[in-house]
Amino acid sequence: FLDDPQVRSNGTVFEAEDPEAGRLRMLRHPVRFERTPASLRHLPPRLGEQGDAILREAGYDDAEIARLRAGGAIG
Repeated sequence: FLDDPQVRSNGTVFEAEDPEAGRLRMLRHPVRFERTPASLRHLPPRLGEQGDAILREAGYDDAEIARLRAGGAIG
């Protein structure tokens, strides 16, 4: 895939610097708009990094999240 001439020509893959992992290869947004181009504003979250926020948004309170964590259901 990375060596495909079309992939290279379109710039489908780009590199971004992660403070912990170093340089990462990532895919550009598949749709390109001339006046409102997509851009990388944040690196993808690490595994479990946003778990508490997602569970809170789903209606779990801190005590329920703590029980899930203590029971090994989440990391």
